[in-house]
Amino acid sequence: MRKPNPARPLSDDELARIDALLEAIDPDAAMVLEELDGFLTALACSPRPLPDEAALAIACGADPDDGPDAGASGDPAAAGPQRQELAGLLRRHRLSIVAALHAGEGLEPVMARDEAGESAGNLWAIGFLRGIDAQADEWTDLDDDPDLADWFEPFEMLAEERDLASDEVVAPIDGDRQAVLEDMIDSAFAFYHHYEPARSRATAPATIRRGAPAPGRNDPCPCGSGRKYKRCCGAGAG
Repeated sequence: MRKPNPARPLSDDELARIDALLEAIDPDAAMVLEELDGFLTALACSPRPLPDEAALAIACGADPDDGPDAGASGDPAAAGPQRQELAGLLRRHRLSIVAALHAGEGLEPVMARDEAGESAGNLWAIGFLRGIDAQADEWTDLDDDPDLADWFEPFEMLAEERDLASDEVVAPIDGDRQAVLEDMIDSAFAFYHHYEPARSRATAPATIRRGAPAPGRNDPCPCGSGRKYKRCCGAGAG
């Protein structure tokens, strides 16, 4: 029997379940689904992977410095099973995002749509920026490298466009707003491939350095004395 593909995109019901679990765990501080999707996309692009437990804690409302056990201020009796279920869904969703970014196509950002079917993308941009903030020391040269600064710009524009509390536009986007939204998604692919070498180094297994083999008893002693090893530094060994 073929095993299910862990990188297969989640169904609409599974995505809705993530949203419901986040609200149940902490209705005030936990991310909403669109914000979470942007956040996980940033983690997929990051130069160094953030552990699943740390990502889960932040999604549930924890400050990045609070540790993996924070962010569970909802019903204590349900927090454990809910977090466990949420962890599994987030892990699968994160894998599907990585697979799409690696393929260079197929990324389908989870964004709320208005009555006209248009996505604002503000929360997705905010989530992506929260993913960067969670590992700010890893995201180097965002201000110094012109390419990285250009990729970063649409996230800032969309994150700052609206006051989410009042839903008022406070920093209108000049020109074609839809183009900015598309640029943001293109930038996610660009960040992913730019930091791919750094991720490979960060996840590569540590090199095991082995010492030089011990000389044979009748070999010249490595200390340079000119005597046989057994008559010099190896005297008494064995």
